[in-house]
Amino acid sequence: MNLTSGVDAYLSSGVLPFYYSLVVIINLALIIKFKWNKFAVFIILLFSEGLFVYLGNHISIFNSFYKIGFFAIAILLFHKPLILLKKRGNEKWMLTVILLIGIFFFISGYLNHTNPLISLSQFSKKYFILVLFYFGLRKVNDPYLFYIGKIFIWVLVTQVLFTLIKLILFGFGESLIGSISFDGGGPSNILPVLGFLIIFLYRKGKLSKKDWCLIFGLFLIAVIGNKRSVIVILPLIIGATLFYVHKSISLFKLIKFLPLIFFLLYLGVRINPTLNPEGTRWGSFDLGFLQEYSINYTFGNEEAYESDDLIGGRGGSFVSFLKNDIELKDGKFLFGEGINSILLDYENFENERFGIDSKGSAGAALQNFIAYGFIGVILIFLFTISWIRLVSNYALSVILLFFLIWDYILFYNTTITINAMGISLIFIVELSNRIYKKPCQAISFNKYAIVSTKNF
Repeated sequence: MNLTSGVDAYLSSGVLPFYYSLVVIINLALIIKFKWNKFAVFIILLFSEGLFVYLGNHISIFNSFYKIGFFAIAILLFHKPLILLKKRGNEKWMLTVILLIGIFFFISGYLNHTNPLISLSQFSKKYFILVLFYFGLRKVNDPYLFYIGKIFIWVLVTQVLFTLIKLILFGFGESLIGSISFDGGGPSNILPVLGFLIIFLYRKGKLSKKDWCLIFGLFLIAVIGNKRSVIVILPLIIGATLFYVHKSISLFKLIKFLPLIFFLLYLGVRINPTLNPEGTRWGSFDLGFLQEYSINYTFGNEEAYESDDLIGGRGGSFVSFLKNDIELKDGKFLFGEGINSILLDYENFENERFGIDSKGSAGAALQNFIAYGFIGVILIFLFTISWIRLVSNYALSVILLFFLIWDYILFYNTTITINAMGISLIFIVELSNRIYKKPCQAISFNKYAIVSTKNF
């Protein structure tokens, strides 16, 4: 099967309507299964973002729902918990950061003559929805939270199912990630990791064979999506989580899982054409080649850099940003050049002006620097780690911090900016706090909490 990049191949196939018809039917069946529970509807809608983007290419009203509707629903469902629940110390810190981001977005937009509606859309959809969902979760009691966990598990199952359908209809290829994404492959890097953590926490560390089958299915999402780094990152996070997070898992038990962890890495390297010397499916497993490729992919090829004076690799671009090799014109170091400068497609992006070989070489940190300047980079990063500050389990907070920094510097901060990934992270934060409670962060259920689960 040939590698597929972008959405042109999917559009030209003529079977996308059939694919998305299945998405609608399966997701509607899932909503009915959970009896139109408001959390189920909200979660499934956010995991259907790719469907709305696809429909928006044909009917413009779906673009409006994708950009504004999700936020409107979040306000409708979760504004009361945000207002009424007593805020804890780290929550106040997070709310302060999100307030500063909102103010900054409008200042940056004003200075760069950006349409205020675009600034509002970027702020509300990418960031404030997560705040609303977090307080919606914190309102509910423990049994209800685990019920929401069941919803997440079923949604993960459907994403694996959609990926297998994609494999049958289109073969391997980026973009078209389940029902989450239509025109970007970022969730393929993120969903396997977040999905594993949800399963691990939902089962309280006691994973069954069915759980491991689902985890393997999530791993296939990355493999079928032609993703590379997550093939290494996921086994590392699985190993670290099994050993460090759940205290009942000893080093001896971890050793039992090592063959499985290595198998995931071995399979991923052999099946991805870019990770083996032969450049084919089922090529050989060569650690030396893998190491060299990873360095060149992340930091660029030195010979290519010297020949055209453009920086390659997201890691190389980030290093150049830190060294101030990448400059913004007209003194826009602090506030950036506006979101319009980064919303361009790959062909129209002015890569030579910023000294990078393509838009793809700019990870989230660099893209935020171009759009929002140095202040924007810092504020968005602070918002990202504000969720880590809420995690009571130290080992899990370290693992999540590593993962979020990796995503922010070397990828596109998809964990935060894609709603389905963001609410998955928020659920992980809240569920872990219920399981690994500390006195200073114990959950208090006040008169606004849901105290009955009889309608489950």
